[in-house]
Amino acid sequence: YDSRGNLIHGMLSEDDKWRMYSSMEELNPDLMKTILFKEDRWFYYHLGINPFAILRATFNNVTARAPRSGASTITMQVARLLYPGKRTLLKKVTEAFRALQLEWHYSKNEIFLMYINLIPFGGNIEGVKSASHLYFNTDPARLSLARLVTLTVIPNHPAALQPGRNDVRLQEMRNHWLRRMKQASLFPAEIMDDALREPLDIGRYPVPTMIPHLANRLAAGSDTMRIDLSLDIRLQKNFELMLRNYAERLKVLGVYNLSALCIRNEDMKVMAYCGSADFSDLMHHGQVDGIRAVRSPGSTLKPMVYALAFEEGWLSPSSVMSDVPVNFSGYAPENYSSTYLGAVSGERALAYSLNIPAVKTLHRVGLPAFTQSLSACGFSRIYKDRSRLGLSSVLGGCGVTLEELCGLYAMFSEHGIYRKMSFYKRDKPAVGRRIIRAEAAWMVSHILQQVQRPDFPDRSRLGYRAPMMAWKTGTSYGRRDAWSIGYNDRYTIGVWIGNFSGQGVPDLSGAGFATPLLFDLFHVAEGENGTAGLREPPGMKFRLVCEESGKVPSSFCEHQVTDFFIPGISDCSPCEHLVELDVNVAETVSYCLDCRPERGYKKKLYRNDPPDLIDYYKERRMAPAEAPPHEPSCERLMRRNTPTIVSPVNAKEYLLARDEESQLMLRSHSLSGTGKVNWFINDQFFCSAESGKRIFFSPPAGKVKISCAAERGLSSDIEITVRYY
Repeated sequence: YDSRGNLIHGMLSEDDKWRMYSSMEELNPDLMKTILFKEDRWFYYHLGINPFAILRATFNNVTARAPRSGASTITMQVARLLYPGKRTLLKKVTEAFRALQLEWHYSKNEIFLMYINLIPFGGNIEGVKSASHLYFNTDPARLSLARLVTLTVIPNHPAALQPGRNDVRLQEMRNHWLRRMKQASLFPAEIMDDALREPLDIGRYPVPTMIPHLANRLAAGSDTMRIDLSLDIRLQKNFELMLRNYAERLKVLGVYNLSALCIRNEDMKVMAYCGSADFSDLMHHGQVDGIRAVRSPGSTLKPMVYALAFEEGWLSPSSVMSDVPVNFSGYAPENYSSTYLGAVSGERALAYSLNIPAVKTLHRVGLPAFTQSLSACGFSRIYKDRSRLGLSSVLGGCGVTLEELCGLYAMFSEHGIYRKMSFYKRDKPAVGRRIIRAEAAWMVSHILQQVQRPDFPDRSRLGYRAPMMAWKTGTSYGRRDAWSIGYNDRYTIGVWIGNFSGQGVPDLSGAGFATPLLFDLFHVAEGENGTAGLREPPGMKFRLVCEESGKVPSSFCEHQVTDFFIPGISDCSPCEHLVELDVNVAETVSYCLDCRPERGYKKKLYRNDPPDLIDYYKERRMAPAEAPPHEPSCERLMRRNTPTIVSPVNAKEYLLARDEESQLMLRSHSLSGTGKVNWFINDQFFCSAESGKRIFFSPPAGKVKISCAAERGLSSDIEITVRYY
């Protein structure tokens, strides 16, 4: 049942019966009156056996010389239903004894409940509530008097009077008992007359099966006959309709499966659960529950990495990072667009879902902190695989479920407090656990609220009103999974689109496929309540920072922007995007205190970019005016200018194809960034080249020593292993 008590899904019992439990509160008082009048008028007065009924039945049967009437009380009928068997005299005596036992152990109301929940109504239907739903498509409390009497008639001959077989005979029996009740003045005469004129209007209606995935999931671990859920039937129906319609449009593109989940953030109750667009679609595995299916998350875990960095304080939304090619011990991630932006802020890196800044951030945060935080948010597969995960996990190199992702993003909506979601109406909100600081969670939410980003749907740019929410998209490797998870103060909604078979689709993406559906679902969920947006946590602080670096402005910082920060935690170091150097008049040589002459020099500001950014700009011929090289004769420089071998990576094994003349790249980096270096392979001279220049060579098999020597004998050595196949 949903949160308002509406029946939304029914399942057969283990013995393949429709047996729905009714409580005393659900019963229509008129139903009790009609059953007691017809079956056992003295039910509340006898002890399980009615001696007067036995004498009457004996007299009638002897007089007629054939069975004409019975003496079974409701309690005796319950005993027969609980212990079925052949109807013999001994069985009748046993039923009488069982009836006495039942009366001794149970109250009259409890025995009456057993009766109305066990009496047969033809076929595999047992109990008044089952019959009411299957024959009249409503609850027993909403039945008219004529329908109530119809239900009291069927159990006398459930096979002969089963609706659909002999409705004329069934109506005759109903009217017979209505007339007897009228004679006994059981109900007012005008009500009885209306009941007699009412057409039979009975049929066989299907039991609702709105949530097959969730019903199968919860019924497997439940021993109760009634499960009251937190679902909203309006929301569930609308979600299912929208998923079916959206799925029809995607079939022409080779996409057949969709899943969606909606959570109410204030108590983490599940409001809508759609495991797939069509449970009956056997050809495309529609019975798979996409909400619990383990899939690659794409970029959907990036917000957690940035939140941890914000919490540690070394990164803020305006902090500048480098988006340039990088190699982590052989792992060289690439951006989704295969392009690089150079210097970017943390805010833009997350909003544009850049891969390289995310991997760099995870490398600094550390995998243990990342996996531990996700495990605390219920990511079971990541917890099991934590020892085997690498930096690629932030780009989708791990397994997650839609349910886990929705729990993670609901944590952001609650300012860093995670609570386990619940499906049941009776459950109280779980005790929350703080995962990250409220300020760090808000920084992530503020970034994800932006609409000026590549994953904003195209049709929204054409005038579609976007809901007030934060959202993040994701696309897995091979375009097998498209994700879009959104949240505001009220709801967290997650959408997954793809194929349960694992078949990729060339154009599949979270922005193009999943986000438009997410926006539609949010409009439905909000309904007439309007948009909730996201509330800012109390005590959130702002400050001015340099636009070039995202740090506290120095005297030379001309352009400043507003940035969030966490007092006492966020980095407060001054901006150093420019550095003041002592240079000669011609600006061809720079000096340090050790080599600066007494006169003939001047001071000038130069850009102070990190080495990887300088190399990136040089390769693309877009480098700003760089500082002149240091005085060559400076002893201090010579002590610090030892070249560093950037490629290959030390102590790594390289597997090369013998027939393809595979080569490895040699590349070094020195503090000055200029000057010649000499390369040696296994202590044999190979070539001379400019520092930073890429050189390629074919290495021998086995252990290979590589040396790079600069001026004045400063050198670096590494050793790699090469195997050919």
